[in-house]
Amino acid sequence: MIFRSILHQLLLWLIATIIFLFLLFLPRTAVYSTGTGGTLIGAEYDYSFEAHIKQFKDFIQYVKENKGLERCITAIPLRTIFGAPLKKVC
Repeated sequence: MIFRSILHQLLLWLIATIIFLFLLFLPRTAVYSTGTGGTLIGAEYDYSFEAHIKQFKDFIQYVKENKGLERCITAIPLRTIFGAPLKKVC
């Protein structure tokens, strides 16, 4: 019973994570139509599956090249900055 519950929760987490990543990496190729004075008239979004896959590949390549997601201005990895307080607590 417990194993089934854990498996069910793990499956739900996996589905939610995949949906989140799918939405997060939507290609940003919108074309905006503006009128007089710069007012927005409308926007068109041209979705392509190839551009979506390219967005995922670019992200993975960035993580591989920079050995992480981001560095702050002081060039200290964010996991070091946020990990230090956690080590003090534990």
